[in-house]
Amino acid sequence: MHNIELIRQAIATRDKVNLLFNGKSMYPTLKDSMMLTISNIPAQAIKIADIIVYKQDTTIVAHRVIDLIRNNGKILFVTKGDNQPLGGLNQISQANLIGRVEAAFYKDSPPKNILNKNKGYDLLYVFLGRAFLFFQKFKRYIPNFIITYLKYSVRGFYFALGNLFK
Repeated sequence: MHNIELIRQAIATRDKVNLLFNGKSMYPTLKDSMMLTISNIPAQAIKIADIIVYKQDTTIVAHRVIDLIRNNGKILFVTKGDNQPLGGLNQISQANLIGRVEAAFYKDSPPKNILNKNKGYDLLYVFLGRAFLFFQKFKRYIPNFIITYLKYSVRGFYFALGNLFK
């Protein structure tokens, strides 16, 4: 049995499981080598701003939901990493959903949830993700010098935001 299927089975059996997070795509919300508590949750209960864990090819990914697309009873989750100002968009089907991140803690410390539950903080990243979606849609109508300016401005904003939450 593949690791992803074992994790799905463990979550279905126990309702939640702890997994080690590796990567920088969700910084500063999630940091490399944190433990995440992933809960079993129906797709219909996922809301915008939630951080979900899903299967992408042969990898497990944790990203923030910035939009939901409902079509004929099916849900597509539009996700984006908090630390990916100019990319990282994915559309994830219900079939690839593994669970929702409920808690995050450092693996070498007592399990104290340090996941930021500030709705303003969450909505800031949703706003930035949606702004990127809007930018992608209308990019062909924007002159190149403005695109270059926006890219450097957004990168600087993300750098400053990341340093603020270190």
